[in-house]
Amino acid sequence: MDMRLIFSACGFDCGKSGISQYMQNVVTELLKSHHVTVLINNRDQQFWPIEHPRQTLVVLPWYLSHPITNMVYHTWVLPHELKQRLKTSHYDALILPAANRRVLSHYPLPTVATFHDLSQCHIANKYDILRMHYIRHLIPKFLQPIASPYRPHLIAVSDNTRKDMETFLHIPAHHISVLHNGYDKSLFNEQQPSDYAKRLKRLQLKPDYLLYVSRIEHPGKNHIGLIQAYEKLPETIRNKHPLVFVGSAWSGAEVVFKRIADSPAASSIRVLGFVDSSDLPSLYHGAATTVMPSLYEGFGLPLVEAMACATPVACSNRGAMPEVVGEAALCFDPESSTSIAQCLGKILTQPSFQQELIRRGLERVTAFDWGVHTRMLLNTLSNKHQKMNT
Repeated sequence: MDMRLIFSACGFDCGKSGISQYMQNVVTELLKSHHVTVLINNRDQQFWPIEHPRQTLVVLPWYLSHPITNMVYHTWVLPHELKQRLKTSHYDALILPAANRRVLSHYPLPTVATFHDLSQCHIANKYDILRMHYIRHLIPKFLQPIASPYRPHLIAVSDNTRKDMETFLHIPAHHISVLHNGYDKSLFNEQQPSDYAKRLKRLQLKPDYLLYVSRIEHPGKNHIGLIQAYEKLPETIRNKHPLVFVGSAWSGAEVVFKRIADSPAASSIRVLGFVDSSDLPSLYHGAATTVMPSLYEGFGLPLVEAMACATPVACSNRGAMPEVVGEAALCFDPESSTSIAQCLGKILTQPSFQQELIRRGLERVTAFDWGVHTRMLLNTLSNKHQKMNT
């Protein structure tokens, strides 16, 4: 059935975050069968990669690009704008793909809202007091609006995030569906890209490096913990396997950069910054191991992408990461540099174990599919909890 949907892509982060990847992948799937009106911030318009005849792009005024004004707009203004739109146009549903950032005070049409993580409830001082108040107190209130004809149905991208929503936001489990993220199978697969060598040469890399794909954010992404672990590896291993960071600089990045500069292993550490998604398959294929030492992740999409590219994976035993990798990765204590170093050393020095992790990873990624995620997301609209309140 062809549906007419409104999709808020505010918070697209110029295409440089996991949530931005979620937005564009879900919209791509929706457009295969439905008409989608995409709301997007003025500053993000140039980074929105999708053009499609069934897509209508609505660019918000420049002054709504600031997170605070955009939050206020979603909470109090957008519900009234939607009511006005419904007087002249038909829409079947509203999709909020980043409900941990944007919710409405009331909902004039059926709504599905996705939560990615509540990392701020696990990592001290990640956000300021005002934003924490919004997340801990206002979001739960606005997800159970008394005046709305519809109660939004909630999606969590992992069971770990669902449990956090119950614990920290006090949302009943029956209002939450767990739908794992997918991955782009056309980009991330066993087949080495035809221009693999050319891309690595342009990035000034040789194969067999250690790879960490994440925005550079301190302390949550734990780059410093990984650096400390890397320093514990024998020099012969470091010489063979440089440590490569891929991701744009975010809050606290200057602390990470200083730690790299002061490291005795600094000559073996590379920071590439943000790279285009078309480079990522080659980066994964060139890696001896992909590692994710975060203190918390609501999902951890690079883990899935790496496994799909037949790359061994090691990751933190926190948050949703063990849930995502299953038995297909080595998990470590992210607050123990010794634990991280031991896991990395085992993978890098045991070829047969590398092959076993690769085999398990390729089996594991069959569980992640954007098409399935999007179809199930829309199916929640017919869930009994999505009906009009009585």
